[in-house]
Amino acid sequence: MTIDFGFAEEQRALAATARELFEKESPPSRLRAVWEGAERDPRVWKTMADVGLVGVMIAEEFGGMGGDEVDMALVLEEVGRAALPEPLAEVAVAARALDDADLLRGIAAGDVVAVISAAELAPDADLAQIAIVDDIAHRTFSAGRVPSLDHGRRLFRVTPTGDGTPVAPTGARVAWATACVLNGVSMRLLEMSIEHAKERMQFGVPIGSFQAVKHKLAAGHAVLTAARAAAHHAAYGLAHGSDDIAVAVVEAVAAHELINRDALQVHAGIGFTWEHDLHLWLKRGIALAGTLDAPAHRARLAQRLFEEDADA
Repeated sequence: MTIDFGFAEEQRALAATARELFEKESPPSRLRAVWEGAERDPRVWKTMADVGLVGVMIAEEFGGMGGDEVDMALVLEEVGRAALPEPLAEVAVAARALDDADLLRGIAAGDVVAVISAAELAPDADLAQIAIVDDIAHRTFSAGRVPSLDHGRRLFRVTPTGDGTPVAPTGARVAWATACVLNGVSMRLLEMSIEHAKERMQFGVPIGSFQAVKHKLAAGHAVLTAARAAAHHAAYGLAHGSDDIAVAVVEAVAAHELINRDALQVHAGIGFTWEHDLHLWLKRGIALAGTLDAPAHRARLAQRLFEEDADA
């Protein structure tokens, strides 16, 4: 019997659609505009809903694609690769937790925004009609803007102002989705570093020909491949009843820390400048990694290993 651990053609096509849409509707120039305080363009969110990206994990009977975390994994990577300003990851996970038919139809159509508050903070909560706080869905809440290192990801402190409705647990899926997006950020940082290493000349040759640079880029590719595999494995687990996402979180953060640092070193001084796009992804990655408690997940893995050794 042959077991195929790869993604189906339809899943890769969906990711390709997401990449094409994000590159067209949300290029770096738009991200810079958001950084500088530009208002949201509702047409972008509506376009994402029209092509099905918002409703990937919503049942077909409610206007979605009827997919699961495996179908969403590659799309989330594209969210990170584009440093998308919209809360697509948070809305997708929120929809997975809700069971209200009217809400799900509205989310799939792009008419309703539901976000999840992690540690009382949620992106674009001022645009949302539903906020999930501590696995309770609230229709009435206040949202106060808070400063963030990443100005392209608008964060709000969410405070419920009324009773809510319990929903399915969201913690593991939020962490997994963030890990997938973080892997996408790392993908783009690595791509930018490779492009720069090919173009930047020193001593008459591209700097990518130097062993020290080549080794950095190769190491980044290796750790990112492992991180993506862990996130894909976690996606399969979530889709089949498991919430074991510790390895995915630990690997995503470790890969990003290495690639973020090396990307800045490869670009050198230009990477610090506002004129270069690198800092947009550097800061998005740092902000996302900060929401993932990698040490806690690493401790859980260590505890599990010690328990298995004790049982052996």
